[in-house]
Amino acid sequence: MTSKLMSNMSRTFSNSGFSRTYSSAPKPFQFTKLHQANMSPLPTPSHHKPKKDRRGTCMAVCCCCFTGCISMLITAAIGLGIAALIIWLVLRPIHIPTYQLQDVTFSQFLYTPASHTLDATYAYTIVADNPNGKIGIQYDYINIDSSYMGHVLTPSTSIPGFYHGHRNVTKIPVKFATTGFELNAVEGEALKEQMTTGSNVTLVMHVDVRAQLKIGVVRTPSYTVHVICDVNIKPPVRVGAPATVACRKA
Repeated sequence: MTSKLMSNMSRTFSNSGFSRTYSSAPKPFQFTKLHQANMSPLPTPSHHKPKKDRRGTCMAVCCCCFTGCISMLITAAIGLGIAALIIWLVLRPIHIPTYQLQDVTFSQFLYTPASHTLDATYAYTIVADNPNGKIGIQYDYINIDSSYMGHVLTPSTSIPGFYHGHRNVTKIPVKFATTGFELNAVEGEALKEQMTTGSNVTLVMHVDVRAQLKIGVVRTPSYTVHVICDVNIKPPVRVGAPATVACRKA
């Protein structure tokens, strides 16, 4: 069939005025074999693992931690609120104990100008009121200091600890005496003038209370209460002379 095709082609070229002699019939064009011989193999596809987004992972971990902390705080707040409500329902209401000085009477209040010394003897009553129905008070101590113009009169008074029951008012009588307490010249002259003119003489008394609240068998940590009382004396002081008292919490 090939020779017949070539003969027809030769005849066609001759009829068209062109003449060429081939020594042999050309081989048919082998397109597939030619390109397969020159084709290079395709590169092997590479397998790359996708890189992890570390920044996104860190952000996710931080968000989880933040959410967990917020949840814990909310849970703790709710728990504390419930506990406070239960305590309030059991103990309601918690009243603060009060402390007062009453029945302050002087039997002696004498100033000696020559030696600038003061002799004073007086008595008073500490009134402690616990209005709570389910809370007792265990006192560690009660200390009382008296001072004139910033100088503490010695000795200090200390009351040992005791238990204060529910809805109870406790009265503690106290006697105080100081002899030969020295004042400087300026303070001595000021006191002498007050006593001569009949002006009020003010003593300041500091009451320090150290105590614990007792609820059944449970005791709270110790707390301290400071009370300041101004005691005003009207000279001349006679035996049994009363004094006016005004107390306030420090």
